[in-house]
Amino acid sequence: MLLIMTECQSIFITRYGSPDVLQFRPASIPEPAPSEVQVNIKYAGINFADTMSRMGLYPTRLNPPYVPGMEIAGTVTAVGDNAPSTMIGQVVVGICTSGGYSNYVNVPAEQLFIIDPKWLDVAAAIPVNYLTAYFMMIHQGSLRENETILIHGIGGGVGIAALQIAKRIGARIIGTASGMKHKQLRDFGVEDLIDYRTEDFRKRVLEITKNRGVDLVLDSLGGKALASSYACLSEFGRVAVYGFSSAAKGLRKNYLKILPEYFGMPNFKPHTVEGFNHQKKKAQ
Repeated sequence: MLLIMTECQSIFITRYGSPDVLQFRPASIPEPAPSEVQVNIKYAGINFADTMSRMGLYPTRLNPPYVPGMEIAGTVTAVGDNAPSTMIGQVVVGICTSGGYSNYVNVPAEQLFIIDPKWLDVAAAIPVNYLTAYFMMIHQGSLRENETILIHGIGGGVGIAALQIAKRIGARIIGTASGMKHKQLRDFGVEDLIDYRTEDFRKRVLEITKNRGVDLVLDSLGGKALASSYACLSEFGRVAVYGFSSAAKGLRKNYLKILPEYFGMPNFKPHTVEGFNHQKKKAQ
C-alpha cells in the first residue's frame, strides 16, 4: 500500500521553556485515517493551554519535539474512509489535540464545524474559549436565569466567552479584571467589576451581593485564591476551576515558585464539601 504524505511547514516546541524554544521546520503528515479529514490551515488560535504546554506545565502535554496548536480554521482538502466526502472544499473550524501550528493537519471529522467563509479570520479564536466556558457554565455549573456568577479574569478569552453566555442566559455578572480593562468590559454590559490588583475580591463580592454570595464561580486563578472563591459562594453555590494562572508567572517552569501556590490550595473531600456552604452560613 502506497502511503501518500503531505508536505507542510510547522512550528515545533523543541523543548520546554520560553518562546525561544519554538522553531519553524519542514514536516509531513500522512493521508487522513478512517473518520478523519485533512485541513489546510489558514488560521490557528493561541490560547493559555498552548502557553502552559510550551512551559511544560499542561497536564496532557506531549514530549518535545512536537507541533502544538489546538484551535484551527481552514479548508478541508481530503477525507479518510467513513468521513463525509461532501466536506471536501468546506471551510471549517475545530479542535485538534495538537498539530495546529502547521499548514496541514488531520482531524476527526466530528471535531469540526462548517462555517461561513467570511468568519475564517476570527473563527480559530472561538473553540477552546467558548467550549470551555459553555461546558463549565451549562454542563457543570447549571447556571440559570437570575442567578449570579463571578467570573475571574473576565477580560480574558474564556472570561469574555463566559460573560456573553451569562448574558444570554439572563444571569447577573460580577467580574474580576485589571483596571485597564474595565471600560471595555462595561461597554460589554458588565456593571459589577473588581480590580483584583487593588481590591479584596471576596470582600467586594459580598458587598455587591449584600452578603448573599454568588451561585457560580469560574476560577482560573487556582492556588491560594481558591479559598477566597469558595468564601464568595451562596449556600449551595458551585465552583468550576479551570486554570492555575496564579502559578503561571515568568517564562520558564520553576517548581520552587509553584509550590507555595500549590500547597496553599485548600483541600476538599467529597464528604466535607456537601455541608461546606451550610456550615459557612452558620458561622457568619
